[in-house]
Amino acid sequence: MDIRKAFPLEDPAVQLCWGLHEQPFCDHFPKLALTRITAGHLKIRCRLLGGIESDVHFHFLPRQEGRFTQVELYRKPKRRRQRDFDDWQAHLTTLLGLGEKQVSQLPIDTSYHWQLGRVSVTHEWYYLAGEHERILFTCENP
Repeated sequence: MDIRKAFPLEDPAVQLCWGLHEQPFCDHFPKLALTRITAGHLKIRCRLLGGIESDVHFHFLPRQEGRFTQVELYRKPKRRRQRDFDDWQAHLTTLLGLGEKQVSQLPIDTSYHWQLGRVSVTHEWYYLAGEHERILFTCENP
């Protein structure tokens, strides 16, 4: 997987080029309904990263007439917090290699980071009005 140029989804099987404007981005999903959360923020349920099934959030910057710059997976596990975190971390390690563990600093409990050219990847567990886990892919200057 080379995410430096495009972000791959498995189902639907789509390569999403960084920097796309919102309408050409949406054209990759002709038969699927993307949910518009707000301007510059879309969501869809899909499979990615070696079999993870999740709601996936796509962010465009700036919000109006922006370009595709971020992919975010987000969840609030209720049970098996560590096992669930380790499962997502194993997917990332398989696809991206060993991440660099970051120093814990509230509100972030556990965090790993990868830098792949202009794309940074962060996997973190944090506390903000409850426990949250997320994976964030960010492309600088798409």
